[in-house]
Amino acid sequence: MDTNNGWKKAGQNDGIKTDREWNAETEKTLQGTFMGTKNLKSKAGKPLKLHVVKDAEGKMVGAWGAAMLDRLMLEPAVGDEVKVTFVEKTYNKETDKSLKIFTVDFRTTEASVAKTEGSGDKPKTDDIPF
Repeated sequence: MDTNNGWKKAGQNDGIKTDREWNAETEKTLQGTFMGTKNLKSKAGKPLKLHVVKDAEGKMVGAWGAAMLDRLMLEPAVGDEVKVTFVEKTYNKETDKSLKIFTVDFRTTEASVAKTEGSGDKPKTDDIPF
């Protein structure tokens, strides 16, 4: 029975929980099953992304987004095996900003295929009501 009458608390960490954060500069590579991306906000209200990977030990590892990593992580599907590698950190004098360079390799697994097939992208003709 729902005792909250449908009310939910804002700011609650629902969804995928992480066991630890990935430090790209010390670990270099994060490999495992892609569990999804959380869209969060910093205390200042700036949008942030946290990419979650389940490692070989079954731990949920959070990789904080960066411009390049966020773009690359759009390609793997939830359930795909991913290997995220930190290449280097560069500095652009013209923009006065640093950029982290990553590579992301991924391959489809049976789990990601099952999720895609079960997503119901196209309705079956039997499901059309007319």
